Amino acid sequence: MSSLLFLLATFAVLAVIAALWKRQTEDPSEEVTYEARPELFSPAERSFFGVLEQAVAGQYRVMGKVRLGDLLQPEKDLTRSQRTGAWNRIHQKHVDFVLCQPDTLAVAGVVELDDASHRRKDRADRDGFVDKALSTAGIPIVHFVACKAYSVQELTAKLGEVFSLGSEASEPVALSGVVQEEQASVAVPAGLVDEIRTEENVVVGVSQDPANEQVALICSACSSPMVKRLAKKGPNAGKWFWACSAFPKCRMVVEIAN
Repeated sequence: MSSLLFLLATFAVLAVIAALWKRQTEDPSEEVTYEARPELFSPAERSFFGVLEQAVAGQYRVMGKVRLGDLLQPEKDLTRSQRTGAWNRIHQKHVDFVLCQPDTLAVAGVVELDDASHRRKDRADRDGFVDKALSTAGIPIVHFVACKAYSVQELTAKLGEVFSLGSEASEPVALSGVVQEEQASVAVPAGLVDEIRTEENVVVGVSQDPANEQVALICSACSSPMVKRLAKKGPNAGKWFWACSAFPKCRMVVEIAN
């Protein structure tokens, strides 16, 4: 009798396990739907990305939001359980930016942008693990503290301590995806500073550091990096000004005071 009860209990347990397994292996697309995220980067990450591209000046390609599992893999001499544990520790983590060789796309290193959340203990522990994991694989990492504006020259200098950067990287360059001629044709409106022209959605302000071309301003309207441009038309033709790199979606310009 006891043997029969044991067999019945065993069959019941196997039936439950089979039902759970079937539920997990069913096509999830039949049960849930998805929606697109509005953007890949946060405004702070987008701003830093533009300045980072200027700092490396084409000497590296910048990739964003890369999974740690795409950069690392457990060593082959680990046991099966050790490899599983190693994968579990990296498969849900990602890094902010990866610098790659422009011709082969080989990974040169990692750049992390640390906001206030990185001061929490759990984030600090996570950062420590990522730094150590990358170090064991021979991949350098550089951390930058998130702020409202970044100096291209300072980024280049700090990156140059780890990565090979030529002298040309210190010169500001146009952001990728920006049509220089189209932006150059934007005329800075005449009139008083801080004038608002609603018909063109243009706001004019004064640069706080107009003499330093290496300071990358951040657009106060959309948080995109601003690029130095020369007015080709209008009453201010021949004058330099800062223009939002998101033009024509954003028409913010900042007058450079003499």
